Amino acid sequence: MREAPVIRTTRKSTQGQSASTSTTTLALALLAALLLAGAALAAPPGVPTLTAPQGDISPLRPTFRWSKVSGAATYELRVYKGSRVLLKMAGVTRLSWKSRKALPMNVVLTWKVRATGAQGSGPWSDGLGFHIGAAGTPTMRIPRIGCPRPKTRA
Repeated sequence: MREAPVIRTTRKSTQGQSASTSTTTLALALLAALLLAGAALAAPPGVPTLTAPQGDISPLRPTFRWSKVSGAATYELRVYKGSRVLLKMAGVTRLSWKSRKALPMNVVLTWKVRATGAQGSGPWSDGLGFHIGAAGTPTMRIPRIGCPRPKTRA
């Protein structure tokens, strides 16, 4: 938090008294309040909280969802495979967005969102990881090699 500047004026008394110091506080307090309020109003939006997708999912074109941020006019979303950006979307005005691009399966992906308002963009959210697997694919049993089959009685 900023401290208000203090202006001190020194004047000599006409009666030969020592110099006295007076502090102009009312005007400076008002000025400081205006400066601090202006700084608060000029702050960019905060950080959205990501809700979905996360963990194992099946749709290749997932819907991304996050929380509302005060002061946000739009949101920007990015999807990563490792450090490589796979998808960028800016100018989203809702709290969700569905990918039109099919994302890769069987790899871990991460996504982030940031809010943008009149005073610029806020910080990126923490990343949320997800993995796209095949929908409805049965788990495949891998046979053990070299293991005898149990005998059945007739």
